[in-house]
Amino acid sequence: MKPKYLISLLLASASYWMYLLYKPFLMSIIIASLLAISTSTIQRKLEKITNSPWVTF
Repeated sequence: MKPKYLISLLLASASYWMYLLYKPFLMSIIIASLLAISTSTIQRKLEKITNSPWVTF
């Protein structure tokens, strides 16, 4: 067996098992990622106005 095929097989196997492991949490991870992306511009504007990344409202 060529090393290229062995590495591809290991990668596919690891990806499948990671999918099974994180399957219950995938929707929450996707929603959290979308919320982080959609509010990043607001966060940058607040940081620019307050001159501090630690100020929260």
